Amino acid sequence: MDYPARGDFPDAVARVRLHRLNNLRAWHVEDIINTIPVLLQLALAMFLAGLLILLWNYNDTVAAVASALVCVLSAFTMATTVLPLFHHSCSYLAPHTRTLHSLWKSIAKKTKAATRYLRDIAQSPRNVQVTTLPGSKADGEQTWQGREQSAIEQKQVNWDTQTLVEAYKITLHPDSLSAATVCLMDLDAREVIDYFQQLHTSAREHLGVVADSKYGLCGDGRQQQLLWLLVILCVLQGDFSLTCDEAASLDVYFQSGHWPTSMQAADAEWAVSTLDALTDHLARAGNRTMKLINQEILCAERQYLIHKFAGREIPLASIIFIDVTREYREVRLREMFLSEASLDEAKTAHTGYLSSVDHFLECADRALAPSHSINGLEIVRTYVRDVVAELTRTLLRIFAEDGVQSTITAETLWDVIHRLANIVSDSMLQCIPDDLRSDVLRMANILAEPRDYGNFWGSDIPGFARKLVSRIIDIKGKPDHDLTKRSPACATVETSNAAQISSKAAAACASSAASGRGEDSREQKASPLTEAPS
Repeated sequence: MDYPARGDFPDAVARVRLHRLNNLRAWHVEDIINTIPVLLQLALAMFLAGLLILLWNYNDTVAAVASALVCVLSAFTMATTVLPLFHHSCSYLAPHTRTLHSLWKSIAKKTKAATRYLRDIAQSPRNVQVTTLPGSKADGEQTWQGREQSAIEQKQVNWDTQTLVEAYKITLHPDSLSAATVCLMDLDAREVIDYFQQLHTSAREHLGVVADSKYGLCGDGRQQQLLWLLVILCVLQGDFSLTCDEAASLDVYFQSGHWPTSMQAADAEWAVSTLDALTDHLARAGNRTMKLINQEILCAERQYLIHKFAGREIPLASIIFIDVTREYREVRLREMFLSEASLDEAKTAHTGYLSSVDHFLECADRALAPSHSINGLEIVRTYVRDVVAELTRTLLRIFAEDGVQSTITAETLWDVIHRLANIVSDSMLQCIPDDLRSDVLRMANILAEPRDYGNFWGSDIPGFARKLVSRIIDIKGKPDHDLTKRSPACATVETSNAAQISSKAAAACASSAASGRGEDSREQKASPLTEAPS
């Protein structure tokens, strides 16, 4: 037999091996091998039968004792052979038992096929055609490998997905799923969905309904989040439908899985970009696709990936900048809601605004870290100046109107002041311009005064505010004029920064889109669902 050459491509070798495996199954080679123990049992039975016939002709006493022993042995053999056919929990499952079961099913199937074939011949003998085997004289002189290649080309089978599924069915090892993730990136959406459906069927065959739980072969502890994310993307991208069981299993796999510990930065950037695209798609689609995956889970996985790679030597530079732009857009939208909110909705609007400011400060502080060398740092600093100016103006207005308890919640205010005083780096506070420094210090001095916020969260705010004043003075120095007077910077910062922010933001989005555009097939899969931020 000719074997594939060592210089052949791995996918070609895999297709040849899969073709041979399919031929072994088609010609029932496994069943023939399983009949060998049965033949041995029959040979033993014939030998004992001939021995008993011989003994009965010579000595009745010896023959009677031998017959009793043979009967006991035969009864034991028959019992251990038949019991597993009736009781699936029986442990006496021998090869000849499986062989008998498979032979019975095969004989019944072949009998039905032969009966149907003879009936067709009797009805219309002219329509019966005789097929020729590949590699006959019609094909010319070919080697065994040439015959296999011809048969592979003639069969319309998805060899790639079938090879990946067979690798998992044989090994049941997570590494086969990791290898499948890399291979599926080059296939289209229909083939990816077909692979998942076959994988789900295989898991059901091995574990039953337990395969759909988080304790199954693809559940808790498996680092296959990239694979499940790719399947979700292909389902939503190509409008391919899954059954209810398959969709529920995919949801369980994604919720209980983990990201690979050795995931590269390029894979993480693709994952974050895909999660952004899926989140935007679900936000537009509404309830039509929410049954497949939860939008909140996608957002949580995205934040986890960014946090995971924030401390690495090679951070997600482009993703961090996109994240800052995304959070800045959210802050600006919350600012619009503040002006449009009624008196009954004021507290909810201010709570959402302070929460968005807290998230923005977290992302911007990560982008301004000294270890990160991302493009658009000046735009991030402009974002920070604009957000801090608007935050200062809003808080000064609230305290001037004496509407603290009716307008804001102490929890969200605690988060923002705690982050500014204890968490953000000096690079963040250095973004505060000199003409805005006095207003920020005046806001912090007002927060440092004891005040009734309505709950225990407010007791820590004055201490945080005093620490913030100390940090700003250490970094920026004391202002030249009185802190009790309001500088014109807080009132005009939005107008002065509007043109700068819009022009630089447009240039940054264009540069980040150009840098992220490549020939990687993973980005090509995520692009149909991705939209530019408004």
